[in-house]
Amino acid sequence: MTAYWVTIALVGYLMWMAKLSEPAMNERQMGTLPTKPLARILVLSAALVLMIVAALRWKVGTDYGQYVINYDSYKLSFFSDLRTFNEPGIRGIAWLVSQVADNSTVFMAAVSLFTLRLMLFTILATALPSR
Repeated sequence: MTAYWVTIALVGYLMWMAKLSEPAMNERQMGTLPTKPLARILVLSAALVLMIVAALRWKVGTDYGQYVINYDSYKLSFFSDLRTFNEPGIRGIAWLVSQVADNSTVFMAAVSLFTLRLMLFTILATALPSR
């Protein structure tokens, strides 16, 4: 639990520093990145901290063990299950990871990085004003 408190504190600190480096961040449209380079680096660093913590977690969550157990079947059945559209996302990631480093831990890190990146992008994109 300490790791999560440290993560929250670090992300909060990075975002506070970003706000200090670009005070007009509150007046900007919600969902847009800061314009000043230092503020942008700090915001992206906060996102990177979240992604690293997600990638380095070990045995966190109720389904973590099941994904590790199923890793071998995911990577082996990707092409056959692609025809039936049976969870092609998780199986495709497993197959790609198996081509680089055939390890379930690397697989879980890759899935964490990919899904958190998608979530952060979705939060940013949905907060943008429609044009």
